[in-house]
Amino acid sequence: MESCHPYFPVQHSILDENALAVWARTRYGLKDPVCCRFLRQSMSDVYRVDTGDAVYILKVYAHHRHTKSAIEAEINFLN
Repeated sequence: MESCHPYFPVQHSILDENALAVWARTRYGLKDPVCCRFLRQSMSDVYRVDTGDAVYILKVYAHHRHTKSAIEAEINFLN
């Protein structure tokens, strides 16, 4: 079966913890130092993000696996 994509398809990958820490610090304005640690892989990947003054949980959803409304419903439930 020939792929219509110019790249090799990936079913799942784990993001680099250091790069994700830099992204989260910039995106969310987190206080240094920021450390990101992979916790588990499931329908979404879960990371623990430790900062200079707080601890957060960061979920990374697979592209096209969940609808926006499903993600929003999960966030509302968690809040």
